[in-house]
Amino acid sequence: MNALKPPRKHRQIYFSAGCWWLSDPEQNRNLRLDPEIAQCGWNVGRLCEILGIGKRTFSRMVEEGLGISSKRWLREIRITTACHLLREDCKIEAVAQALGFHYISDFTREFKKMVGVSPSRYMKAEYARSTGYRSVVQA
Repeated sequence: MNALKPPRKHRQIYFSAGCWWLSDPEQNRNLRLDPEIAQCGWNVGRLCEILGIGKRTFSRMVEEGLGISSKRWLREIRITTACHLLREDCKIEAVAQALGFHYISDFTREFKKMVGVSPSRYMKAEYARSTGYRSVVQA
């Protein structure tokens, strides 16, 4: 009679307590990813180098755990960060620069693709939402 083997513990990426984490049971570590994400230049390959994980392994972890590609995951974090900064009334140019966009037009295009409106429209809508001001044009 074959005994049931416990499920193999494997690395995974998860979100907890407002941060992204890498759980690596093989190395007995839980690593907070936010600082590494900030220094990787929003590049999956560079993030993998920093973490010491192969790109394919990392991509597999993200796809299995989150259901999206690793590139898409980083893009979503980048644009979510932009939304937070824009809500804090940061200038669009400063947000684009802080998130590593070389051109404001690249930032605007990526933001609009992910959010559905331009950064300036997003800021106006957020202002209207937070103050109850209703005369802002709907997106």
